[in-house]
Amino acid sequence: MIYWMKPLPEEKIDESVYKPFIKYEWFRNRFMLFVYALQICIVISSMYLKVWECSSYIEIVLIIIITFLIHEFLHLVVIWGRGNISLTHSGIFFWINTDAKLSKIRFWIFMTLPIIMLTITPSFILLIYDESFAL
Repeated sequence: MIYWMKPLPEEKIDESVYKPFIKYEWFRNRFMLFVYALQICIVISSMYLKVWECSSYIEIVLIIIITFLIHEFLHLVVIWGRGNISLTHSGIFFWINTDAKLSKIRFWIFMTLPIIMLTITPSFILLIYDESFAL
């Protein structure tokens, strides 16, 4: 089940068994701040490199929003059917929480699928596409 803007009920976590992926609590509490800062740096550097030269600001904002939605959808695809999903936000931060128990492999797919599908795959396709016209 997907809960929209409603947090999942808190569960007791056995601290003797559970080891968080991000060990330092300060960084774990501010992780999304770093993620959003990285996204802003990528967008600003792409503007500096004139990637968006032939696009209007409205098109740029639409592309960023659509990419964000596809990114979150790819996360949902990985955890769909594994447990309850809660889509919430806190200020400008958007969160996907789940009570699903993920294996290490599924967790890595959860974390890397969006970057593979939205960054690495298009870059590889562009590389092949550019080389085919260079002949």
